[in-house]
Amino acid sequence: MKKAIIPTIVALSMPLTAQAAEWNYSASLYGWFPGLDSTIGTAFGDLDMDISAQDLISNLDMAFMGTFEGHNGQWGYLADIFYSDISTNKTGPFGFVSADLDLKLTLVSLAATYRVSETATSQVDLMGGLRGYDMDVGGQFNGGGNPTFGGSDKWVDPVIGLRGRWALSDQWSLTALGDVGGFGLGSDLSWQVLATFDYALNDSWLLRFGYRHLEVDKPINGRDVQVGLSGPIFGATYRF
Repeated sequence: MKKAIIPTIVALSMPLTAQAAEWNYSASLYGWFPGLDSTIGTAFGDLDMDISAQDLISNLDMAFMGTFEGHNGQWGYLADIFYSDISTNKTGPFGFVSADLDLKLTLVSLAATYRVSETATSQVDLMGGLRGYDMDVGGQFNGGGNPTFGGSDKWVDPVIGLRGRWALSDQWSLTALGDVGGFGLGSDLSWQVLATFDYALNDSWLLRFGYRHLEVDKPINGRDVQVGLSGPIFGATYRF
């Protein structure tokens, strides 16, 4: 009996071992066209910037967003990078003619994922990790001696979140993600939501379009800086 049982256990465990060692990967590139909603503390009071995505595109010097992901069974990881360089102008408060603003923002995220639910048509993952920020805010009021404002800082936020995918048909699916971070350990508070409709061209390629909102609240040089970016997002994902 023992001689029969041992080979059976070995035979049954081999597919499971092979499955556990099988990693699936995906790489994505996106174009994100956000509007800017920010409040920046200055020596003369808060400067509010509320600029639509359409107006901001003409002031966008450079933007890049990419994601790489690996998945094995219930566990996985993802890495995300975002960079933007925005220059814009707004009618100035406090008697100044106008204010020029230059915002450079780099985000690098690394998170582990754990699948908490999976059915034939849906998956839900719990996420936890870190997001690094490099923010440089520079500005100048035009008029009254042309005083400057702003500053720069680098920090890391702990981040937790959820992501879900739902099949809508053979080719269409919906992906939604939300996370929150900071908690006073890096920024006072940071959060984002992202939702995309995904169209499968084949087993390897997905086309994606949707909406992303990102918000960060962080004191820089002793003054509050709140930056919100939100707008449509388009991209493509290669799975291998």
